[in-house]
This record gives sequence, structure tokens and C-alpha cells, in this order.
Amino acid sequence: MIGYIYRITIVKEDSSLNMYNYIGLHTNTNFNDNYFGSGKIIKDFRKKYGTKYFHKEILDYSNDIN
Repeated sequence: MIGYIYRITIVKEDSSLNMYNYIGLHTNTNFNDNYFGSGKIIKDFRKKYGTKYFHKEILDYSNDIN
């Protein structure tokens, strides 16, 4: 299975989560699937504000995730 390690940074200056970082692993063959993480903080923030304050950075790819 292939996948990637990513970092989500929330950049919203008037929020207590400004510059909050979330590191995760996602397995999928489509790297442009708009996946932003499964953590509770990420889900709650996304529900309230959408993804316009999210900065997603792919840190590394792997062709063999077990």
C-alpha cells in the first residue's frame, strides 16, 4: 500500500489554534483527495471554518506501508 506523511498547520491569527500543527499518515493512491486528517481538533476546526485556514504539506511518500 502506498501513502504519505503530512503536516497540517492551522493559520488563523485570531484563533487559539493559530500555528497548530498536526502530523499524520494517510494511505491512498490519490494524493489529491483533500484529506486533512482524522484528529478531533482538525475535524472540529474544519467543521466550523472549512479548510481555508489549513496549510497542508506532504513531508514524505512511501510505496510500502504495512
